[in-house]
Amino acid sequence: MVNGKMLGFISLVTVNSPITAVGLTQLTLTGNQGAIANGASTFNITPDPSVPITVTGNLDSGAPTDALIVDVTGATNINITANYSSTGISGSYTFGNRQTVTFSQMATISPTPTKAAPIPTLSKPGMIILLILLALGAFFALRGQRHSKVN
Repeated sequence: MVNGKMLGFISLVTVNSPITAVGLTQLTLTGNQGAIANGASTFNITPDPSVPITVTGNLDSGAPTDALIVDVTGATNINITANYSSTGISGSYTFGNRQTVTFSQMATISPTPTKAAPIPTLSKPGMIILLILLALGAFFALRGQRHSKVN
């Protein structure tokens, strides 16, 4: 585990791949623990083929200020999940040829998940009125097309 606890200094921790520490099965990184006012941390992560990585930001001043940048160069089958809340962005990056990068309490992440087109909802008053007008129009159009039987 690597903690970014510094007293007024900027810290840079570099872990090179391949990681040569014998028996390392997990790498956990934790952002600045509040020793510096507004101590925003930036995590530049390259996913490893054999070691999963967990990154936790810190809620400086009660709000997330940390950034996560994941280098996906050469990675396959990239899948990004992200949940947005008042405690920041949490989620994971999974890959076909790398171990998972899990994160929480981030203010920003890069790359971001691809957003699907929003599905229209009926919660907007204008949309409800439009649907009612379309339904009434269809009703009256069909009503005017009565057929008479000719004997």
